[in-house]
Amino acid sequence: MRNVFTLIRDWLKIFALALFLALFFKSCFFDVFTIPSTSMVTRLLPGDVVVVNKLRYGPKLFRSLLTIPFLHKYIPFTDGVKCYNKAIELPYLRFPGYAEIERNDLIVFHYPMDDLFPVDHRSFYIKRCVGLPGEVLEIKDDQVIVNGEKIIEPLSIAFRYQVKTKKEVENLMDSLDSEDGGITVHATIWEISLDSLSAVELSTKDYIEYVQRIKHPVNEIDEYIFSSNQKEKWNLSNYGPIKIPLKGDTIFLTTENIELYKRLIVLYENHRLDVSPEGEIYIDKIQCTYFIPELNYYFGFGDNRHNSSDSRYWGFIPEDHIQGRASLILYSFSAGINKSSLNLKRSFKGL
Repeated sequence: MRNVFTLIRDWLKIFALALFLALFFKSCFFDVFTIPSTSMVTRLLPGDVVVVNKLRYGPKLFRSLLTIPFLHKYIPFTDGVKCYNKAIELPYLRFPGYAEIERNDLIVFHYPMDDLFPVDHRSFYIKRCVGLPGEVLEIKDDQVIVNGEKIIEPLSIAFRYQVKTKKEVENLMDSLDSEDGGITVHATIWEISLDSLSAVELSTKDYIEYVQRIKHPVNEIDEYIFSSNQKEKWNLSNYGPIKIPLKGDTIFLTTENIELYKRLIVLYENHRLDVSPEGEIYIDKIQCTYFIPELNYYFGFGDNRHNSSDSRYWGFIPEDHIQGRASLILYSFSAGINKSSLNLKRSFKGL
């Protein structure tokens, strides 16, 4: 009997060690993330499983200490029982990485608007970093401008196009890399997200009448856009200018711009914010005309620029939400007619 207890004890030790090493590797080195939507086409497609490199920017320390390992929000097969307890929450700490976040990096992060949950239990998002801390970002006619200069973006950036065929084409989407699009009100008129090269190639087909990019006009207001107020005539194609907060920089606050920085002050950096009827701004009950961020912030866009929930809608990405950089498509079931078969052309593809 003693030998049995010894054997069980030894196996429990091995299991505990294996669990610890797996959790340590997942938290500090690499993780996997499944692309959930079409916001990153044509570079990434729904169903792609990507490897997230956490070493590049530096691994983060656990925030919610009382957490069931490998679970994210809820315990499976329960009626919404959370897999964590917020009784003990550690401060943000990131160990040094071997590279800084750069423009056009594909960053994986916790969704900032998912604030009913602790930071490390919020939903995962992936976007392309287009704005860095301290930069002034603007979009004019779909062209991203940073600090007054047009930036060079990857060829995979997609926009919405109206495509008119000369006859009804049933399998048009199957012949394209994009998985975002479909027939509109007429059987020969489609709306499809395409990158520029695919749009040009499609326009040369003998069954295509025209391929025309859909644009959001200047001064067309998108009421859901992230801005200071509804008077700003901003939309997906014409946005800003907006300054991205830099750690240690001074943000001068007014009643005109307070909406831009409200979430930053209250939810990301845990201060109390009050604005009096006379327009006086108080932070932690002290009247202030400026605020100095303790974190760096970023701006991320989806590659599918006309169909993406990104910083243009919900604002800044705090550095403590960022997990790492997407570096590899591990495998994919997302492209091709037979969705149930492994797509070797997309598997083990670097990003």
